[in-house]
Parts: sequence; structure tokens; C-alpha cells
Amino acid sequence: MNIKSAVLSTFILGSMLGYAQNSGEQTQRKFKFGIKGISAFSWNKTDNQIMENDGVGFSLGYGLMAEKRIENNYSLLFGFDVVRYKNSIRFTNDLVPDVSDTLGFTAGSSVYNYKYGVINIPLSLKMSTNQIGYISYYAQFGVEMGIKYAADARINYGWNKSVEAPIVEQEDLGGITQPLRMGLLLGGGLEWNLTGNTNLLVGFTFNNGFTNIFRKAKTIEFDENGNIPLNENGEIDTDSGDKQKAFARYFALNVGVYF
Repeated sequence: MNIKSAVLSTFILGSMLGYAQNSGEQTQRKFKFGIKGISAFSWNKTDNQIMENDGVGFSLGYGLMAEKRIENNYSLLFGFDVVRYKNSIRFTNDLVPDVSDTLGFTAGSSVYNYKYGVINIPLSLKMSTNQIGYISYYAQFGVEMGIKYAADARINYGWNKSVEAPIVEQEDLGGITQPLRMGLLLGGGLEWNLTGNTNLLVGFTFNNGFTNIFRKAKTIEFDENGNIPLNENGEIDTDSGDKQKAFARYFALNVGVYF
């Protein structure tokens, strides 16, 4: 090998090593930022004898994500999401409007189709594998705080008789729902290096809410004959039953891009 060939070979080898080092630095950045879209299936775990989950709702959302590396395979994952969760609760014993009743209400059952607008602030530990080709796999564990910005419901009232009950298209529930919610966050997925610093993230998360979504509301406790409870002033006693308790849960698909 002559001198020119040796110099050329050394230059090419140095360039390749430099590119590999730069690529390694890109995949091991201290900070990463990106955007994501969210598809969520949500429901409620109830804790009251006359309340029960009545189905799973589907919602779409979006968010920003950020990641700070603390070790080669460990990082903190945070950001915020904006989602309006949908789900339903059936009240098997409820106060239902009744125009034929002198009190204006009767005993019945109702289905509340809820919409909870929440800004979620997740914080989790992300544990990643080394890259296998262009892909690394990860698991995450942490907590998530939700800040409510809207809460309403479409109410399908049901009488305990063969008469069609009224439907309330939109009832504001801001006054009886909590402004904050907390949940345990679990998840996992993959991160695919598309080119340079651009990575595609696809993952699943499960949020197990452990704070009651209701704040003041109580259920109505009818007597053994199905009569509406009245207070000493002859008014309907809306505080006669147990406190409404429900804990929001959701399962979400997250698709995002780091830049």
C-alpha cells in the first residue's frame, strides 16, 4: 500500500468513526422533545351500590412530550396531554323528572354519558433497551395528574314504568366533580429511529385512577316502598344516600414523533 492509499484509507476510516460517534450522540441526547396523538378507551370503576359502569367510551387527544436522559437506558418522561374522556355510569336507583307527579320527580334509573375534559400532566420513569437495528423497546412507570377544564353529561332518564322518560342533552357537572384527579401510569412500546434525531414513538399506556371524580354529589336513598325521601321542610332530601364514588380508568394508544 502506497502513502496516498494509506492516507485515503485513514481519512475514510476516521470519517466513518466520526459519523458513528455523532449518530451515537444523537440517539443518546440529554433532552428530546416531540408531539403525539392519543386514542383512548375510558371507563369508570364505581364504589356505590346503586352505581355501575355502563360501557367504554372512545376519545381522541393530543399532547407534547419531553424526555430527559439520566442514564444510558433510563430517562424521565413528562409533558402534557389534552383529552376529553367519554364513558357512562348507570344509576339503578335515581331521581327522575316526572311531569305527572306533584313533586315533579319519581324513582327510576338513569344513564349518564359523561364527557370529562382533562389536561393530563404525566411523569414517569422510562426504561429502554439498547437499539436493535433502528428500534429500541421501552417500559414506563409513574403517575399522572389531571386538571379538569370541562365536565358535562348527556342523561338518559328511565322510569320504573312503561313510559318514555325525558333526555337531557347536556348537563353541566362542573360543580359536583373534582378539579383534579390522580392516577397510576403504566406503559410500554417502541421507539424507531427514522433518520438523524427524528424518532417515531408508538406505545400503550394504562392509567389506573385512584381519586374520586365526584366531589359533593350523593345518591338518593328511597324507602322500602320506593318513596322519595323528604326532609323536615317537605323538600326532596338529596343528601339521603351514600356519596357518589367513581374512579376513572383508561387505556390509550400513543403515537408521537421526537425531533
